[in-house]
Amino acid sequence: MITDLLGVAVSPKRLLLAVFFVVFLTSAQAQTEVPLTWSDSYFPQFHINIAPDDLPKLLASGSTDKLPITLNYQGKTYTGTIRQRLGNSSLCGDKRQFRFDFPGKQTFPDGYRADRFETDRGNCYTLHEWLAWKIMDQAAQRHPDLKVLRKKYNVVAIYFNGELYHVQTLLEDVNKDLLEPQLGTRQITIYENGCYGRTDPTELGGLCNVFTPAQMKESLQIPSFLYSAAVVQMLGGNDNYPSYPFNYNFVHETQTNRIWFMPDDLDNTIDASVVHTNPFSTIYTEGDSQRHFVELLNDPEYRAMYRAYLQELIALIQPEQLKPLVAAKYEQVRATLLASPNLPLGTDWYDYVYLSEVPNWVDARYQFLKDLLDQNNGGNRPPLAVIAPLPASIEAPDAEGVTVQLNGTASTDPDNDSLTHLWAVDGHEIGQGAIIETKLVPGVHSITLTVKDIQGATGSATVSLQVVAPVSNRSPVAVIAPLPASIEAPNPDGVAVQLDGTASTDPDNDSLTYYWTVDGQEVGQGALFTTTLGIGVHTIGLTVKDGRDGVGNATASIRVLAPVINRPPVAVIAPLPSEIVTADAFGAMVRLDGTASTDPDNDLLTYTWSVNGQDVGQGATVEVMLPLGWRVITLTVSDGRGGIAKEIVSVQVTLAMSIESVSPSVLTRSGAAIVVIKGTGFSSPAYVSISGSGTMLDTYYSRSETNISVYTRVFSFAAPGPRDVTVVNKDGTSVTLRGALFIQ
Repeated sequence: MITDLLGVAVSPKRLLLAVFFVVFLTSAQAQTEVPLTWSDSYFPQFHINIAPDDLPKLLASGSTDKLPITLNYQGKTYTGTIRQRLGNSSLCGDKRQFRFDFPGKQTFPDGYRADRFETDRGNCYTLHEWLAWKIMDQAAQRHPDLKVLRKKYNVVAIYFNGELYHVQTLLEDVNKDLLEPQLGTRQITIYENGCYGRTDPTELGGLCNVFTPAQMKESLQIPSFLYSAAVVQMLGGNDNYPSYPFNYNFVHETQTNRIWFMPDDLDNTIDASVVHTNPFSTIYTEGDSQRHFVELLNDPEYRAMYRAYLQELIALIQPEQLKPLVAAKYEQVRATLLASPNLPLGTDWYDYVYLSEVPNWVDARYQFLKDLLDQNNGGNRPPLAVIAPLPASIEAPDAEGVTVQLNGTASTDPDNDSLTHLWAVDGHEIGQGAIIETKLVPGVHSITLTVKDIQGATGSATVSLQVVAPVSNRSPVAVIAPLPASIEAPNPDGVAVQLDGTASTDPDNDSLTYYWTVDGQEVGQGALFTTTLGIGVHTIGLTVKDGRDGVGNATASIRVLAPVINRPPVAVIAPLPSEIVTADAFGAMVRLDGTASTDPDNDLLTYTWSVNGQDVGQGATVEVMLPLGWRVITLTVSDGRGGIAKEIVSVQVTLAMSIESVSPSVLTRSGAAIVVIKGTGFSSPAYVSISGSGTMLDTYYSRSETNISVYTRVFSFAAPGPRDVTVVNKDGTSVTLRGALFIQ
């Protein structure tokens, strides 16, 4: 009992780590070969001893020390080390995670072997996990022939020097020694995460690449696979469902070349937010395990088997049995949970979860599954038929009618079943397929789509479409967008001109094709078209056609003038001071102005600015940050016709002198000290003076732009009181900090 655990006498120089762990077994054969350590009153204890001086090293934040320990368990002693698991934070506050390592695999009295233990997670969902594994264990006892293998997660309470530190879970790696007795063979291989990320050919015999039920039957133990899935999905938690139908490993039995399925990570399966989620629905498609599950449920035989397993298993979550079990377990461990220091969620949270939320989950999940499975087809829900939108009416090009595409790809099935699509027009079936084409004669037609899932459930949708008989065709109207009367060519080869016919119209709203000519010669097609025109006068022609023998024409004229001699622009930078003083150590923000630049041909100018050869912006004016030092500013202006001009100016950006601090700020008569003056804008060498008499600046230890260190003597005759400190640069500039020193 937990009260017995809390009452264990502990030496103050020892670390007591009480670990409660479970070994789950499924077959009757396995239970006789490997001792079953499940205990409803809680589980066996480990006692971990650590030297008292090592304890603060272990608990230090970010510690990487590996510290020696001894483990006493059921009369046996094991030696090993303990260290922090860095990078693993608890779900419930800043709690350390630990790893225990032994020199090699140890055989424990419980009958399994391991070379390490790792603590994981936190104390938020300790009983969720316990409850999930309790149900898993009971499910395994119902079908030992299916050998439902499970990875073990165990509840652990950690005590340091007799004080409860934290309630966590203990992670033990799955090992072959536990699984082999259950399968009755010593020849197995465990594939963690199943096929995920596996590209090499393995003993899985192609199971990672094929998914049809017939192909899976050759290597996968399908009943065990579906039974495991039914147990986990019955619990309906967000860690495993609906995102995953189950986390998984594969165990390959090499003697028979068969694959067994092993559920994993049941720490957060009890979740009220997904209590009404249908276990027949599957929405996660990235993992091979998920795709196997989807394909099997698409097969009526295996879907019925899965439904039968679910129907049987919901007895395990009957409220009258499960709710008292949860209440009794919470009463047993409540004191341990709530004694954890710095508990972030508080007592009220735990009482609410285990006295209200989990019991409510039991009621709701049981009733939902029972109602679902009482329905026909094992909870199958009918699909939803959706016809892609069609126009209310469409004009036929001739008296025989018009061809219409019918699209039902937006149809869905809530159980993700595959669908067949059946189409009918005016009550007569016309074909199958998600997308088909059919010809409709003039008149009003009723179009019906019926979709059917693999269980035989159907859904239908109907739309109406009017096919209008063709009318007498009217010719389109060709319109050329206005062109300038003349345009100057940039060079003797001519000029590129865009021709625009988008304003052309058709009175019957027919779609149009566009054909362009220049001086009677066809040059291209399209509503918009660009062509090069040589020097001279040109006639532009546009012909539009509606596809029904309707034609429209338009013409326009344009003169292309020979180019004139281009004159280059003049670049002008607005005046800048030769020196810019700033208090910012990063430099000075300066506005560069080139608006005074001109072009004798009145061409439109573009402006490019660079500083020390690096482009910093474009535009007549820009604002740039000039770093400290000499900066060469270049303005380049271009007239777009090959004319380019530049102006270059240089400015020096200097840091304004300032004194930020003097340390120490108090000097004693008849004493001496190294005075450090911090500031900005100091030159090297710079000199320091102190107001008044009685001080002497002896030796300069360092002088930089921001720091001066000088050995300063104070004579006995120096007058007490505040003194000013002045820094003088070699160019004569200076700065003074009033009252920076005090003589005492």
